[in-house]
Amino acid sequence: MSLDAIRRVVEDRLGFDAEALGESVLGTAVTERRKAVGVADLSSYADRLKRDAQEFQALAELLVVSETWFYRGGEVFPYLARRVAAVIGTGRVFRALCVPCSSGEEPYSLAIALSEANLPPAGWEIDAVDVSPRAVAAARLAEYREFSFRQCPAWVRDRYFQRTERGWDLSREVRERVRFRVGNVLATPPTNPPGYDLILCRNLLIYLTPNARQRVVDGLTAQLVPDGWIGVGHAEPSAFAGRPFRPVGPAEHFLFSRSAVGANAVPRIEPSKLPVPVSAPLPPTCPSPRPVSNPTPPEPPKAEGPNLACARCLADAGQLAQAIAECQSVLGTAGPSVDAYLLLGVLHQARGELGLASDTFRRALYLDPNHAEALTHAMLLSEAAGRLEQADSFRARLARVAAGDRP
Repeated sequence: MSLDAIRRVVEDRLGFDAEALGESVLGTAVTERRKAVGVADLSSYADRLKRDAQEFQALAELLVVSETWFYRGGEVFPYLARRVAAVIGTGRVFRALCVPCSSGEEPYSLAIALSEANLPPAGWEIDAVDVSPRAVAAARLAEYREFSFRQCPAWVRDRYFQRTERGWDLSREVRERVRFRVGNVLATPPTNPPGYDLILCRNLLIYLTPNARQRVVDGLTAQLVPDGWIGVGHAEPSAFAGRPFRPVGPAEHFLFSRSAVGANAVPRIEPSKLPVPVSAPLPPTCPSPRPVSNPTPPEPPKAEGPNLACARCLADAGQLAQAIAECQSVLGTAGPSVDAYLLLGVLHQARGELGLASDTFRRALYLDPNHAEALTHAMLLSEAAGRLEQADSFRARLARVAAGDRP
């Protein structure tokens, strides 16, 4: 018997797409659990998974992706702090949800950013949910190793953590600002009667089947207040194609605001013929937090001619049209480039120009057929456009790349 029966159980209960995870990931996890419980064959193990919730959870622990670190996404957190300040200014309590929260780095990063912005603790609340009891237990413990700070500003650790023999302990003041719980967002969407002003759901949707992805997005959308924001991973904006959302903020933050039905909705992609690419916590005492201030857009680096660094800087400043023009200038002067096409595709995606984005990611794949990020974008965009066979083809290619099986 193959892994098919086990794959179906995993997809049904967690929504995970086994191909997106990688066939080897599922196979390795199943082999490990079969040995642990002494089950010889796949058929018997599939039967056990269906009736033994504890064993299913043990398998799920091996499948969840826990890749996270503090201040992942960098400037998105101070940017969100300004949004929180605006909501609090209206007299409303700002409510945020992080799902999945993994071992807590993301929700704690948000709490730190709001503390840094000197926002009143009574004005904001953060909930955090994950399907993994192990991850939630680690998040509540809030003890971290160096790896969790690998792309984090040094001041975050210096101000909010205390060095111990085990690593770094987060301050009690920050720990107490986040409410953690175990939950399966697919089975039981988080409930918060007043609605959430912000939901961070970054890098979950890419691992879900199309049906599960739709259910999760529907469920989270229902949990947002009418003008609430949702933040997703860099490969996930196309999950909102045709839905009442509009991009907000700098393109590389991948934030979307819920809009009135039919207003500024992210358009669906229309099938199009694509041209063939041509060569061509605080230590016990904490210094006073900084007040909220309006951001000063970064100045693009001075350069002799067009360059991608300038394009990224323009994108960070929210100047999407100028960033697109810079990318096109780079392509015109330096010739085809995977990096340039990839950035250009992300920019088109952020503007809701999903047909152009799809075209651009295909051009990147023409240059590098095994580029995982371009494959992920192309897969989600094809799926959103209803080109399901094409999406399945991209998904299969992505799985082969993840498994190290490059053609």
